[in-house]
Amino acid sequence: YAEAVESYRKALALDAGLVTVLNNLAWVLATCGEASVRDGARAVELAGKSNEIAGGKDAGILDTLAAAYAEAGRFSDAVPAAEAALALAQEAGQAAQAQRIQARLQLYQAGRPYRQAPAPRP
Repeated sequence: YAEAVESYRKALALDAGLVTVLNNLAWVLATCGEASVRDGARAVELAGKSNEIAGGKDAGILDTLAAAYAEAGRFSDAVPAAEAALALAQEAGQAAQAQRIQARLQLYQAGRPYRQAPAPRP
């Protein structure tokens, strides 16, 4: 994860407006199973910028923003962001994505952040 974070940071140093890179780095910083990698405040900053560039119309980016808010303990912000992501995914007919967002929404409503499983150690 640390290598991925560093690669994303280098890419953003070259072009700070890369929406996919902003979103991916925010996702890792918000949801990584390794606590040493997570940084909720930075994840909120990056996901917010990504969402601003996307105009609030991308379910995946809103999902990341919700996860970032939850990691930062801002559940009152995470819930509406996840609800907006869910609505967009449903409108687009993205059933699998909507199901994943719904599961995370339930965590945020319960005051819990989403965590990806840690990578297995070699």
